[in-house]
Amino acid sequence: MTLTSGTPGNTANEPNHTGEVTFKVDTPPNGETSGEATFRFQFYDQGNILTSKYVTINLKSGQSNSGIRDVVLANYYVMRPNRRGIRIPVAQAGRGNPDNPIAPGEKLNYKFIWTDHPGGYTEVSGKPSAVSRLEIEGDGPDAFLIAYPGSEAGNAVVAVTNESGSKIYWSWHLWVSDFNPDDESNDRYNFSVYQFLDRNLGALSEDITQPKSRGLYYQWGRKDPFPMADVNDLSNFVDIFDEFGNVITFRTESSRNVIGTGSTALNNTIQNPLVFYIPSDNSAWYTNEWGSTNENNFQQFWNEFEENSITDANKRIYDPCPDGWKTVPGGTTVAPIWYQIYGGVEYDPVTNSTQVYAEGTVDLGVWPHAGRISGGVLIEPITGRYWTANKEIGGTSDAAHTYFLTSGAAQPGTNIRINDGLTIRCVRRIGD
Repeated sequence: MTLTSGTPGNTANEPNHTGEVTFKVDTPPNGETSGEATFRFQFYDQGNILTSKYVTINLKSGQSNSGIRDVVLANYYVMRPNRRGIRIPVAQAGRGNPDNPIAPGEKLNYKFIWTDHPGGYTEVSGKPSAVSRLEIEGDGPDAFLIAYPGSEAGNAVVAVTNESGSKIYWSWHLWVSDFNPDDESNDRYNFSVYQFLDRNLGALSEDITQPKSRGLYYQWGRKDPFPMADVNDLSNFVDIFDEFGNVITFRTESSRNVIGTGSTALNNTIQNPLVFYIPSDNSAWYTNEWGSTNENNFQQFWNEFEENSITDANKRIYDPCPDGWKTVPGGTTVAPIWYQIYGGVEYDPVTNSTQVYAEGTVDLGVWPHAGRISGGVLIEPITGRYWTANKEIGGTSDAAHTYFLTSGAAQPGTNIRINDGLTIRCVRRIGD
């Protein structure tokens, strides 16, 4: 940031005459300013100083002058309150939903799905909130969704639709927080070739004593989140709100006929980001008809399917983590991360969380216990369960995960249905 003075105005030589100097703030290329500037004003009489006065001005950027930054293809974007908006390419819809493409030149619209902030969506509600304004820039598959953060921290899901709003092409999670996942202060929890995020996906606090540190829940393989547990009652969810600030709820759907088969199942999840699918026969949400004969289709979820996978294949289209981060890789018989944290965990009953160590000594941070969603309801509130990127080897209905117990034990598991909702701790690769 560069602060330069403009041309001075009239000097205050006469009674009640106001002198004026214009100052200009040149922001850096990234468009963000922060901090304060202090000006000293000296008042003279016949060459003698009568008094001096210091005036301090806050130079923090606001949404009105902070500009817009371009972002890469992803499903999850972090924005800071009162900072720059983001220009989201809707081309992600073409990658993840090829059976329902956006036509060239098609007029698009946006839709506000939900937020966990009671202010709703500022442009509609007129209240302070996590998201202040949405816009569509351009037409067709090359268009952009412009999202501006509000003044408050919170999570929100927004979507791009056809012009009438009757069809959702894609939706994104906006994580509005002062937290920056790429800040150097986050370079703390490293193990092997991986670095762990210091909080759960969607958490609004790093402070483990705060319930908002628990983060959001995900059905395995889906990109859209579900609300976190309630502040005072771990068996219930926090309230979520529509654009007006009215309380709404997500719904469950148990009919396999509605879910469909094959790519139809994916299309329905895109159309219904606030529906938690629980097929009546307890099979996977994408249905068994997709089955083991088409396991390569799982590459459309969080990780490329590989027998006994121990690698982090290229990040897949439905991965819910921010750019540069991904869900933890690992299969069910060999999992280099999960299997090496045994014997190195410490449960804290006061905060209902586990201090996690790899190989007994490598600090991986504190992980809150948030239980899981099963059948659309929260259960096991004192157990911590976290997804990996891989489904169960050789099966269609379960996925690999790990869970932390109050005894201080950590165990990898495969007996959790893909339909269940678990929390996520993202990682990124920092070595070979």
